[in-house]
Amino acid sequence: MSAQSTAVYSDLGKRTLIALPLLGLVTVITITGGLPFAFVSMAVGLICISEFSSMTKLPPSLRLAGALVVAVGVFCIWRDSQAWWLATLIVPAPFVLMIASSYGYKGYEMLVLSIKCLLGIYWIGLGLTHAILLRGLPHGAWLLTFVLAGTIASDTGAYLGGRAFGSIKLAPKLSRGKTVEGAFIGVVTALFVILALKLYQPWITIGQALVLGVGVAVAAPLGDLFESGVKRRSKVKDSGRLLGPHGGLLDRIDATLFAVIAGYWICQAYAL
Repeated sequence: MSAQSTAVYSDLGKRTLIALPLLGLVTVITITGGLPFAFVSMAVGLICISEFSSMTKLPPSLRLAGALVVAVGVFCIWRDSQAWWLATLIVPAPFVLMIASSYGYKGYEMLVLSIKCLLGIYWIGLGLTHAILLRGLPHGAWLLTFVLAGTIASDTGAYLGGRAFGSIKLAPKLSRGKTVEGAFIGVVTALFVILALKLYQPWITIGQALVLGVGVAVAAPLGDLFESGVKRRSKVKDSGRLLGPHGGLLDRIDATLFAVIAGYWICQAYAL
């Protein structure tokens, strides 16, 4: 076995050791739903907005503002799914601008800091609130399982496929490791996993499962690339150190934050 192959398997083993406990927790919470799901979503949101704030060097006032908006948004969605547009789109902007201006930031500086804070709120907040909306659908537990399994399959397939066959860079300015070949294998892997899960759920057709699989497989790597862009702009390697050598929590759910949004609206289109 070559040194490169050994490194790949070693890295995969470390990823697996971290991923399995998280996967177990996510599975239990997804099945349980209700208040535990909302509570964990809020905790994830607070950790991720904290990591984002550290990456982008937001001042303490805006870090607190971002955390409050995400927490309140998640709670509002859990209490009333019809309030999502109010909780996550309209309220944050004037609130953040007010906080930024009241702490002495003016003009260009206030605008830049506010945009950074709003970016974190919309990115993390919209992803988590859509996860709650998706879980709240009639077949929510299974639909969220489809999306999460598809996201994991896409990420794993892209990683292994890119290491084994990758040569054409997908987006070298954002991420040097991602390849076109890996992305294609990731899509195929996600479709295979979602179609395999569909075999146990007759209420969703093959066509619907395929569309959901494609949506997740496309959205997931876009979420990954989006975070890569934020990290490159912020000149950091990882979003945090919560998961040791594998970075922060945001590094692990970046793809999911995009995938759940795509998954929810596809399910809405099919009235699933």
